Amino acid sequence: MPQTATTHRPVSDRLRDIMDRLTPSERRAARVLMSHYPMAGLESITVFARRAGVSGATVLRLLGKLGFSGYPEFQSVLRSELTTRLSSPLGRWEVQQQEQEDEKDFLSRFAAQVGENIEQTVNSLSRSEFNAIVELLCQPKRPLYVLGGRFTSALAHYLFLHLRAVRSNVHEVGGQSAAWPDQLLDLGRNDVLAAFDVRRYQPDIAAFVSEAARRRTRIVLFTDEWMSPAVAQADHVIAVRTVSPFGWDSSAALMMTVEALIAAVMDRLGDSFADRLKDLEAVRTAWAPPVPDREE
Repeated sequence: MPQTATTHRPVSDRLRDIMDRLTPSERRAARVLMSHYPMAGLESITVFARRAGVSGATVLRLLGKLGFSGYPEFQSVLRSELTTRLSSPLGRWEVQQQEQEDEKDFLSRFAAQVGENIEQTVNSLSRSEFNAIVELLCQPKRPLYVLGGRFTSALAHYLFLHLRAVRSNVHEVGGQSAAWPDQLLDLGRNDVLAAFDVRRYQPDIAAFVSEAARRRTRIVLFTDEWMSPAVAQADHVIAVRTVSPFGWDSSAALMMTVEALIAAVMDRLGDSFADRLKDLEAVRTAWAPPVPDREE
């Protein structure tokens, strides 16, 4: 199959695009690849097919639907993705410095990249997946725990603050990771964990997600296009575009998605959200200390 511009998108993105159109056996292979991404695809086709419980022919049919002419081409793209996934911010910055400047100023070039990340994130995100996550977040009878990493803890805290204002039973997993097991004790099959993990991925977050999944907690994972290892335990995944040639990856698309979820939850809750905010404002008014009189 001839290569097109779309084949430069990560394989994980293309898998999500076609998941609803796959046969049951192809879907099994796709899920194995997503659950062990990208390492499952770097194994031999025989090992990959055996792991998925399908035939080699099924794997090749899946690759054809992804736009690959064969297994060697597929593995070449995955190896390239893995190299990019493991690259450091310093390395990406050095590459960018070597590239020729275009006619735009820096701020315009940066804004253009951020806008492209947001647009590609919106286009690739499954609406059924988004709606399923909104439905989970709207259930106050399901305790919700929010967990972030080194750079994503601010976004996790932002989500926590907003959802705590519009529904009850919202908790933040905070502090040093050595204290996280104490909070794991409370997680069970009725709970939801919203976890953030972007490259370079954190082993402590993967461990927390894995144990939460073992306890039958529903997992909502926020990650990037290269896919956190925690995707293997996730029930729902929001993978955003973070690519930036300017050093650190961009969190703009992740922030947009978090705000979209908050807005969708508020819209879905409707009157119950409005009533809760009225109560909150009343409590804040009663709690506020009196303003002292100014001395003449």
